[in-house]
Amino acid sequence: KAMGAIIRPYKRGTALAAALQFALEHNKVEEIIILGHTGCSAIRALINGINDKDISGFLDVAQRGVANAKRKWISEELPLNLHRHAEEQIVLLSAENITTYPSVAKALKEKRIQITPWLFDMDEGKILSYNPNSEEFEPIEMPSEDKENLE
Repeated sequence: KAMGAIIRPYKRGTALAAALQFALEHNKVEEIIILGHTGCSAIRALINGINDKDISGFLDVAQRGVANAKRKWISEELPLNLHRHAEEQIVLLSAENITTYPSVAKALKEKRIQITPWLFDMDEGKILSYNPNSEEFEPIEMPSEDKENLE
């Protein structure tokens, strides 16, 4: 779990690099889910600016996600607010950044891992999965037999 669902590009010797290496090479994990959530205060701090060197230094890596969100929001006159678009773009940026880790790059090249960007909608209580065809986060539908078991 990272603040704001932010995954920084690869750096040798980090806890994340070691965890990914172990998960992919020893536990044979087949899917990595990058999970953000709506109403994220870390993303709000990033958009509004935060005067805390320890926190802002970590959040700075996500500035490209905010810039992408601003461009998309303004050019397409999108109905969602900028904060929501930034949450989506930062999850996608993190999904891109995780591919810079050697263990992930190797697993992708060998076609033994899938990276899945998700966003948990706190208001609706739904998980949204990124659909590269529509370029949108869409609700994950529960199979009908699973719905029946919950009732």
